[in-house]
Amino acid sequence: MRRILLLGYFGAANLGDDCLLADFLLAHGEWMRSRGLQADVVSSSPDPLSGFSESDALLPLLGECVDKRELLRRPLKDYAALVLPGGSVLQDSSSLRSLLFYLEVLRRASAAGVKTCLLHQGIGPINSWLGRWLTPRWLKRASLLSLRDEQSLHWAQEKVGRIAAGAEPLLSADPVLAGRLSAPPELLPAGLKPGGYLLCAPRPTGDLPHPGDPTSEAEALSRLLRSAAEHSGLPLVLCAFQPAADLAFCREVASLCGPDTKVYETPAHAAGQGASAMLALVLCSALLLGYRLHSLVLAASAAVPALGVAYDPKVSAFCAELGYPCCYPAEVHEQASLDLLSRLWDEQEQTSTEARRRRETALERLRGAEASLERLLD
Repeated sequence: MRRILLLGYFGAANLGDDCLLADFLLAHGEWMRSRGLQADVVSSSPDPLSGFSESDALLPLLGECVDKRELLRRPLKDYAALVLPGGSVLQDSSSLRSLLFYLEVLRRASAAGVKTCLLHQGIGPINSWLGRWLTPRWLKRASLLSLRDEQSLHWAQEKVGRIAAGAEPLLSADPVLAGRLSAPPELLPAGLKPGGYLLCAPRPTGDLPHPGDPTSEAEALSRLLRSAAEHSGLPLVLCAFQPAADLAFCREVASLCGPDTKVYETPAHAAGQGASAMLALVLCSALLLGYRLHSLVLAASAAVPALGVAYDPKVSAFCAELGYPCCYPAEVHEQASLDLLSRLWDEQEQTSTEARRRRETALERLRGAEASLERLLD
């Protein structure tokens, strides 16, 4: 059986990244089956699809789960392709070491004559001189380079130019925007009804306080959430997309919002569907306040009105693309942000309509990039 290798930040308990893996298999599963293809996955977990309702149906498409350390010792020449199916692994704002790992895998695959396909990627921020030098060097050897946003595309056009065989970088979109992942409303926690709550998917950023401002980051966010709850009359819910990084912060914010504020990590009623239940929390919310990029992408897939908190350029880029308003972490407690969220609630129908329109445009680009991948690997 022919094999491809899927590379990304999978199996590390980050819901957004695991959604990218599940979505890739849903999008390309029929095509893979018809061509006798199976996917090995670079993953920190032996079961990166755990928690998705589609897990049992998708498992036959998966071959081996490969640990990152083992990958650097493994020959890659037997793979039909190396595919990075979304995300933004080519950045060094969180870790230069991580960027160098992904670039080394790209280098080794190219050297082995393996097609390297970067699909729906976000690029940057890349701040180190080493990252700025190496990244374009190895991307020039890619067989396919599709970018999920205009910022990444412009960077690739300027720094990379044409790739293998003279191909141009393509503008795509985030694949989770397609809405292929199931999220049954019946997985909502007891007491929550579709459209009956305001949801926040936060992450700590360290961007507060301002000089001379004693407000903590949790206090700032709780002020915005309390204002939203008062304006809408709906209860507050917080969810941790990456529990190791977000859960303690969620609980701190909730404690400042009041005793009725709920926090969820894996709110599944049925065993094995925790990831899908988290998706249901987003898709069934009346309004989302999202720091985590894929909380906003999921909201847009169902035209849920959302306010982004732009801790990273990828968040502001996505909000601009879908017509969602955004603010910065250090400004969430300022009156302008409170007014922005109140206006979003008052104009939710218009915001949803515009998000639907823009989503259709993005999905046309997405389908084009996915078709390019399948043609390349046929």
